[in-house]
Amino acid sequence: MSKDRTKKGKPHYHYVYLITNKVNGKKYIGKRSCVCKIEEDTYLGSGNLQKKALKKYGKENFEKEILEICDSEKMALEKEKEYIEKYEAYDNPNFYNITKGGEGTSGNVFTKEKIEQIKQSKKIYFKNETEEQKEKRRAINRGRIKTEESRKKLSKQLKGRKKTEENIKKTMEGRKAKYGGNGYSSLSKKIICVQTKEIFDSINQAEEQTEIKNISRCLGKKGKNGKGFSTRGYGGFDRVQWTYLKEDQDYEIPEPVWKKDRKVICVTNGKVYNSLQEAENLTNISKATICNCCKKKSESAGKHPETGVPLQWSYLEEDGSYTQPLEFTTHKVKVICVTTGEIFDSMVEAETKTGCRKQSVSGCCRGILKATGKERFEWKYYEDLP
Repeated sequence: MSKDRTKKGKPHYHYVYLITNKVNGKKYIGKRSCVCKIEEDTYLGSGNLQKKALKKYGKENFEKEILEICDSEKMALEKEKEYIEKYEAYDNPNFYNITKGGEGTSGNVFTKEKIEQIKQSKKIYFKNETEEQKEKRRAINRGRIKTEESRKKLSKQLKGRKKTEENIKKTMEGRKAKYGGNGYSSLSKKIICVQTKEIFDSINQAEEQTEIKNISRCLGKKGKNGKGFSTRGYGGFDRVQWTYLKEDQDYEIPEPVWKKDRKVICVTNGKVYNSLQEAENLTNISKATICNCCKKKSESAGKHPETGVPLQWSYLEEDGSYTQPLEFTTHKVKVICVTTGEIFDSMVEAETKTGCRKQSVSGCCRGILKATGKERFEWKYYEDLP
């Protein structure tokens, strides 16, 4: 009997075998290297599909036939490849082989036909799965802890994926089979839309039926008056509020928890706007910066598009009055444009009339810059003139 020796001096036997499933007739071709005698070897293959078949049908339902005995492992690999090609096992749905042999599964690239074949075999496998096997698989998955890397990978795969009507229908059927009734867990808390008086069995159901996202953020401790923050319009209302349903409680529509839009005035040019949003839309100045100016957190917000004058803002009261904005704290220093000979009382005035940034004017006066602006004006402090 052909054999070679390992480093430890023990004889190694090599052979190519054919495994047959006595239940469905499927076969598997492989190679084997063992220390024991070939006739005593109980090995029945280790291919992915072969292992699953062994687990499903049991070892007693498989029989092994020796195709050829080899002198070395290298020869066994070559013969395995020859026999797989001879039986056309790789392209044959009646075989468990998923590679062309001679290399194992490392670096294997599946064809589209092979991928489809594996999918079909998996579908058949899971379709015929017993309840005991299903429960065993569930138990394994429950105890599995996903790494941060695998979570990010899964998140990336699912982002942007839209559920089809068929997927949503299947999900609801699964929920109904699991929880009964309308398909929502009895542990879910019922919620109510305060404005429309509609009651939903869970947050998920409310989001699905109203197409409003993040209703959960409208509930809990952050919600003002226990009615939650407002979300976008629904049921004829511009904005609606949500809260958990409690028995024997009257849910009257409360006063709006959101602030009413306040009028703002541009103190610099006297223009009035109905809201911060309107001011932003018409002036292209961020409403956040306008708001900071109105709250006296900043001196100005934006500049006049033609004159370049910094704009100051304030909230306009119902009686038409408004508080004066912060005064400019710029230290007024006279500067002169050496190029034109014009004198300015401050750098802000120089910026307003010439369009040169006051920071650049300051840089010229301090000798950091030679000139600034499109016309390349030169500047000096007025007091530095001889």
